Amino acid sequence: GTNDGRSTDPSLQQKVSEILAATGESWVVNGRFKGGWITRSFGRPENGVHALQMELSNRGYMREPAEKGSPENWPVPYDPSYAAPIRATLKTILETAIEWAGR
Repeated sequence: GTNDGRSTDPSLQQKVSEILAATGESWVVNGRFKGGWITRSFGRPENGVHALQMELSNRGYMREPAEKGSPENWPVPYDPSYAAPIRATLKTILETAIEWAGR
């Protein structure tokens, strides 16, 4: 979320949106989550401070247990190969933001 575009430059929001679109996974900008208190309080693009809030579904990095509804099988063990795609996307987003900020 970008607080409806008020917490970051539109060009950075666009770059992140393009990365997310390329994954083929579902995503949304400024839908249900528009940015929390930190994003709204500190995102000041007019002062060179850009804030994006990202909410991640645990399904993107954790397998759901085969037997649902039992507290004994949570949390599931971390599986690096299952989390690899979302880690790669997050890395690309961070590298893109750093490159963008360096301009």
